Amino acid sequence: MKLIKLVLFIVLATANSGGYRYGDGDQAFYQPATELKLHAELFPRDRALIESQARLTLVDEVLAATSKVTRLDLPILFFFLYLATLVAMFFAADELARLIGLSPTASAVFLTLLTLKHRIAKTGANTLEGYMHPRQLAFALGVFALTASFKRRWLLMSLCWIAAAAIHPTTALWWAIAIVAGLAIRATGFVIGAALVAVLVGAYLARLPGLSVMDPQWVKVLDNKD
Repeated sequence: MKLIKLVLFIVLATANSGGYRYGDGDQAFYQPATELKLHAELFPRDRALIESQARLTLVDEVLAATSKVTRLDLPILFFFLYLATLVAMFFAADELARLIGLSPTASAVFLTLLTLKHRIAKTGANTLEGYMHPRQLAFALGVFALTASFKRRWLLMSLCWIAAAAIHPTTALWWAIAIVAGLAIRATGFVIGAALVAVLVGAYLARLPGLSVMDPQWVKVLDNKD
């Protein structure tokens, strides 16, 4: 029965994603970043732009190494990773639904809602993409880390979160906030826990290396964002 649910989840998630337009999704970055690790002579004019973001994650190095070891071309590798991501999302969400006590019907509704593509307002990003996106895999790992924290399985929680951070740091940051908030609230009560989390997050962001004020040229790119 669970296998049937998994297949339906993958089919619905793919159908609802609305397809992929080349150059209009984040894979237009991840693919050349990975290809640059495989073939250093590529993109001589764009290398500085690609590497400025690629240096913040390990996912391009991991994808390139996986392609070398498996001898899979990137389109095939990305397809398998897309399927693996949806499988991970299904089992992570199913476990979360079980832990919070949802009925089988409510759990099915919850999983169905996760297959819907929601565009994040005033951005080009969607909560669910119809192609391999590291953010989605990091999200699934974040759910696994959250459920592990409920069970007090600290090693598993840490490993899932570290893997998510290596794949997509900003997604992992939000999951860290959620997990720490949950632990703090259960330990100290809502008000004290929320205040503690706010202080810790503020201190972390204030000391995060590599952050600086955006110069006017970069700010101009975001003129249409309010």
